[in-house]
Amino acid sequence: MATERGKKPGEDKLSDAAQKWLAALPDEIKPKNLAEQYPRICNHFARVWRQHEEVDSYFNELVQDSRGDRKGFAFSVMTDISTLRDYYDTKVHPDESPFRVTWDPRHRV
Repeated sequence: MATERGKKPGEDKLSDAAQKWLAALPDEIKPKNLAEQYPRICNHFARVWRQHEEVDSYFNELVQDSRGDRKGFAFSVMTDISTLRDYYDTKVHPDESPFRVTWDPRHRV
């Protein structure tokens, strides 16, 4: 049964899993605006956080408008998503990140 605007029941609040996931993140990384405005997105992250391909795909889905009709996120939410992605790519899965730095000009060979 879908609710208003095609949302499933329960998507308007953080799941228990999402609350635990958020609690486990460092304070400076916690996506507070994202959790408040889009709890369903945090619920999804909580479900897939340990599945690198799923998380990477979801980050891409959030920032790319493949449908052509999205309004985009508020700056505060986009900042949360960006901060979270940076954390994920550098701390959670640094060896698998497509954005991993493979050359650093500060290090001489």
